[in-house]
Amino acid sequence: MGKGEEMKTIQEKPKKRINLEKQYREEITSWDWEGLKKDLEKAEYVNENDGNPYSSLYIGTVFEIMPSGKYWMFWTTNQSYFDMIRDSLYREIMEEIAEENNMWIENGEGDPCDLFICMCID
Repeated sequence: MGKGEEMKTIQEKPKKRINLEKQYREEITSWDWEGLKKDLEKAEYVNENDGNPYSSLYIGTVFEIMPSGKYWMFWTTNQSYFDMIRDSLYREIMEEIAEENNMWIENGEGDPCDLFICMCID
């Protein structure tokens, strides 16, 4: 096989595309949302926002949860554009699914690398 034929064969191979949105949605949907809700309902520590009580539950750090395993800051050089896109999509889907379950996601006040899931308390 000549060099031109080899290149043609390489170029004709189908590329595998990954549907990140589908992958992330399946992963986040598989979390135990009912269990999280129960844990939030019996949480001892209650926060307050404008007089509205809510509970929060630590779910991990961005280093453990986000696809890149990094905390993004615009001046860093250790994160690629692809990392930023993946993490943004993951966070968007995480917030969307949390909202569907009457919850939301927050970064920690003391450490923005910490992630919490929150829910209003009646």
